[in-house]
Amino acid sequence: MKLRIKGSSVRFRLTRSDVGTLIEQGQVDEVTRFPAGQSFGYSLKHNATAKAIEASFHEGVISIVVPTHTARVWAASQEAGIQVNLSVNGLPLAVAIEKDFPCLVDRPLEDDSDAFGRDDLSAEVDKE
Repeated sequence: MKLRIKGSSVRFRLTRSDVGTLIEQGQVDEVTRFPAGQSFGYSLKHNATAKAIEASFHEGVISIVVPTHTARVWAASQEAGIQVNLSVNGLPLAVAIEKDFPCLVDRPLEDDSDAFGRDDLSAEVDKE
């Protein structure tokens, strides 16, 4: 799972394996460790009692919770992603959960072997 942050937007990009883990195990987690024992993490979970997508940041971890039904429908579909605009203390936060596709530019350090392919996109995305 990859994380992209810019201003007040957060994008989680999931490989095929990540999507499978999310659906089968209920969550996908990543952590980046820094010198002196510090860490930064991000987590995507689905929860049957959640009524909407939720976001939080606690003890160095960004957590996104998606209703189970929403996660399952998205995982089984050809939709590239789920986007939602949340309000956090009156300020906007854009959250995107996306299937990860190969980079258009070859990046030697980037492994796209588990990425989704163009055939995995819905017809509506192809028109864009």
